[in-house]
Amino acid sequence: MPRPRALLPAVCAVAALVSGCGDGEERDPGSGSSPAPSAAAFPKAEGRGLERLLLEEGGAPSENGPFLAPAGAVNQAGESRYTFVLLDIKRDFVTDVDAIALYVADGPDGKVSGPFPAARESLRTQARFRSKTTANDEAAPPFIYRAKVKFPKRGDSFVAAIIKRGEKFTTVQPEPAKIQSFKGLPRVGEQAPRIHTPTIDDVANVKEIDTRDPPTTQHAVDLHDVLGAKPVVLLFATPLLCTSRVCGPVADITEQLKQTTYRDADVEFIHVEIFNDNDPNKGYRKEVRSYGLPSEPWVFVIDRKGVVRSAFEGGFGIDELSRAIGRVASPK
Repeated sequence: MPRPRALLPAVCAVAALVSGCGDGEERDPGSGSSPAPSAAAFPKAEGRGLERLLLEEGGAPSENGPFLAPAGAVNQAGESRYTFVLLDIKRDFVTDVDAIALYVADGPDGKVSGPFPAARESLRTQARFRSKTTANDEAAPPFIYRAKVKFPKRGDSFVAAIIKRGEKFTTVQPEPAKIQSFKGLPRVGEQAPRIHTPTIDDVANVKEIDTRDPPTTQHAVDLHDVLGAKPVVLLFATPLLCTSRVCGPVADITEQLKQTTYRDADVEFIHVEIFNDNDPNKGYRKEVRSYGLPSEPWVFVIDRKGVVRSAFEGGFGIDELSRAIGRVASPK
């Protein structure tokens, strides 16, 4: 299996907007969460091709940006969770956006579907759950956007965006999206693969199975022993070695929910690293191969019957994951 692609390839440059990660303040004024706006706030496609739609509603996309940087590698036919960030020409994060919606087409003049309004999910946690791994990573995005889009059954697509600032629209250059199927990757509604996952009882030092500093507390149980008996939040992430820059933040997020909202709930949190011996040169752990993961990070929320009820690739926020866990386990 090829190494998972960098989910945010352009984000790996130094981001001047990301600062103050180690304190209790917001990293940036635009880093908080916000729900998806109404689709009625954006232009309808009305049979126009993608190029025409953008030209007529906001003008041609500027060569200086903003640019859409996808935060995931998995685009499957039908309804799909599409995550992204916006970057300017300097590869800094664009945060001065009131609202944004996506449009999907099978070519510049192909049939357009949308608008698909995007919610903003903060990757920020309470200061006490912000790991040194995250705080020391200046390239970690402060938030991601997510939208539910509909991809065609076959072929490649293009994803474009229209940004709203006040009453003015700005267009974003279309980004290609390859529609694929991924053999072995568990989908919502399917049984989660029953596998063994490493625990603190299997190693001399928890750092052997966790690159976060400090390590998460999500290594107490083996998935094989609890799958089908309890709800499970199963996180695949390598905070220190992550190519996407979001593994650190999402490990912090699962740790906060484990120790706060769902501290006394009947649900198990399990964190699995990506690479053998935490070394990218030694290939993927067998647990990663068993779940057919084409990228990282991933989180699977599994009910007490062992059925996957939510699956998120890439970044997610406190609110989005908490809602998903709440559908399989009630906080106490």
